[in-house]
Amino acid sequence: MQSKRILFMTVFIVLIGGIVAYFLLNNLNEKEQAEEVEELEDYYVNRGDILALETNTDTFNETGDVTDISYAATQRTETRINRWRDISNAYPKIEFPEEDIQNENWDAVLTFFLDSVKDMTEVSTEIAEKAPEGNKPSINNIEFFILNGDVEDFVKEEFEEKGITVE
Repeated sequence: MQSKRILFMTVFIVLIGGIVAYFLLNNLNEKEQAEEVEELEDYYVNRGDILALETNTDTFNETGDVTDISYAATQRTETRINRWRDISNAYPKIEFPEEDIQNENWDAVLTFFLDSVKDMTEVSTEIAEKAPEGNKPSINNIEFFILNGDVEDFVKEEFEEKGITVE
């Protein structure tokens, strides 16, 4: 009788322990998934900020599917796109994704922009090498110009000679 009671208590304790462990692990897994979803959302929102895109995550928040994140152009996006187009026209090495922009395929446009930063830096370096000694502009001047409209004096002169309007 005593051994049945001990066996019953052991099984009961193991069973309760298993149930508690299951719920704790399940809760931990849900927290990890929620953190992953939040990190993904932050990534796509920050990515959209590069070209000042408005990021819509409403459907994503319901589904957790990143393909449900959408972007929409803003006035600031149009300004950045126009600067990028002007730069591309003046410096053909820096390509411009006209078709993706026309189709409003903003994820592709963002990827294209990020892939173009190396070419922007190379052209910026070429411009900087033309500057008089003691007046060397940043090697990121093209990227800064596209994103912010900021440009150093020597670069402004270079851009204006190439027909790029600097405000």
